[in-house]
Amino acid sequence: MEIETGRYKVLKETEEAVSLASKIGKRLKPPQSDDPNVMVWRWFMVVVSVMNLMGLAVHVALACGLTPVFSGFAYASDVKTTQVNLADVRVEQLEWRAFDLRVKQCEAIKKHENPQPFTIQLSDIIKRYQSLTSRRLQIPQCNELEY
Repeated sequence: MEIETGRYKVLKETEEAVSLASKIGKRLKPPQSDDPNVMVWRWFMVVVSVMNLMGLAVHVALACGLTPVFSGFAYASDVKTTQVNLADVRVEQLEWRAFDLRVKQCEAIKKHENPQPFTIQLSDIIKRYQSLTSRRLQIPQCNELEY
């Protein structure tokens, strides 16, 4: 039974890694063919596959900030700012949609048509707005609209 020291263990792991890399390298070598065009195609595919794998590894390293020159694509503060901006855009969309539905609802009432579809949609928009902002949506009454 051998006692593994730190240096011996590192050498043993290095030898195992080199052995594994050489086995993988032998598997990457395409089989021989009599046709030179087939061999060119096979080597091209090997090179493209290896380059693709290397590109993916570099991309992941850059994205995760594992390189000393680049700290990653997005900081948590950037993500939070983007989420706040998206919430603001969503609130504005709900406000415009609610106003549009109110105008259609008032037009339906004015034409003596059924305003119920617009009322249901408007109620849904108001609920979503309140759940998103925790405040009541201020939309004009029909008598306040001039159209």
